[in-house]
Amino acid sequence: MKNKREILLRLAAKHFFRKVRSRLKRRLSNGGKISKTKRRKYHISSKIRYADIKASKQGRLERFGIKIPKSFCFIKDPIGTNKFFERLRKEFQKRKPRDIFIDHDSTEEIGLAASFLFDQIVKEEIEYWKTHKIRIRLAGVVSKSKQVNNFLLSFGILNELGISHKNFGHEQVDADYAEKYYTFNMKGSKIKRELSALASVGIVNYFNTCLEYNGFKITDTARLSLVERMGEIICNAEEHCGNDKGEWFTLGCYNKEMHNCSFAIINYGKTIYENLSDEESTASHVIEDIQKIIDSHRPFWQKLHGLILSKEHEEPTWNIMALQDGISSKRTETGRGFSRGQGIMDVLTFIEAIKAGNKGAEISLLSGHSAVKIDYSYPIIRKEVGPTKETRRFITFNKENDLKMPPDSNKVIFLDKKFQGAIFTGSFILDKKYLEERLKQKDGKGN
Repeated sequence: MKNKREILLRLAAKHFFRKVRSRLKRRLSNGGKISKTKRRKYHISSKIRYADIKASKQGRLERFGIKIPKSFCFIKDPIGTNKFFERLRKEFQKRKPRDIFIDHDSTEEIGLAASFLFDQIVKEEIEYWKTHKIRIRLAGVVSKSKQVNNFLLSFGILNELGISHKNFGHEQVDADYAEKYYTFNMKGSKIKRELSALASVGIVNYFNTCLEYNGFKITDTARLSLVERMGEIICNAEEHCGNDKGEWFTLGCYNKEMHNCSFAIINYGKTIYENLSDEESTASHVIEDIQKIIDSHRPFWQKLHGLILSKEHEEPTWNIMALQDGISSKRTETGRGFSRGQGIMDVLTFIEAIKAGNKGAEISLLSGHSAVKIDYSYPIIRKEVGPTKETRRFITFNKENDLKMPPDSNKVIFLDKKFQGAIFTGSFILDKKYLEERLKQKDGKGN
């Protein structure tokens, strides 16, 4: 009898506890107040959570409007795009549940890397509140540009959220929008190391398919070399992610109608400066070479910014140096590591060989407090260096073709807001007639 009575008492106590807890949660949902002691006693996490769950179910959450810039692109406008993301992250860090309204109305151009990062941040915000049983509703306005809207449906936020083209009129999107693009998307991390090799093959195959749309293809020898160099860039992104769960992303999007081939390799984590300046991972001779260039640039940056340089004001020079042959945190003076530091320059050389005309490509390397724009207005040059007369490729961003001279401030840009990671992204035009003409010229020279 005693045991039966104790069981009944326990059941009654649990029933009373649940009844009181349920009543207190209803009070919170209706905007009432409860002391911290009582919330703790009845295992009620917070006032805000339960009130917002109710508001979410009733569709009464505050609306947060996001205005996408006219030029939303790390290549075209690295300063404005980087500031946009800084403001967006600050808003979402407030951890306040709000319905999201995305306005693309005035957006005229949208870059692959910027679009992808925006989509990721919005999805993460939605998923965060989903774990708190709060539904974030999405609404918005598409662009006046059909080309932008076609992209959003094929690779952008509309595609990510599974929004159908049927929601839009023929004046807003093309009926055959899906046929206008060929895309590539892959991600990985340190705990999935095998994916970096697959991604390097995947993005080279993506480039090859883009060329095939124009009647050309990459030779087997060139493909193997390019896979190796892309592998180096992706492995760098993986190593720079920071923790084991930090992800890198490799993207490609080809606009068949415009013959525009875009790509991006993105990672969050350490910046290029933080990796190259790390004395534990970078050979001393590499740091010495970079420090000499920084010392020669110091008067230029001081004059440009009107202040004594801090470490962050040196980052543009570190990013310039990251482009050059032989500059890598993993480069060694002998052995297998001797070839490190050629990945980006090999990719730049490849794009230079296939892009259409003098203004057929724009590429950006953005990391930390710096963005470097490459459009080949400053050529890739070759010089013999060191006692062994090793031939290396350089891009100097000045008319003197001298790394010790100040760079063009329109190409090497200081960013007030820090990007904690690195983005290597580009866009170039493929033109069949131009490639055929270039091939004829090459054959005519006996090559």
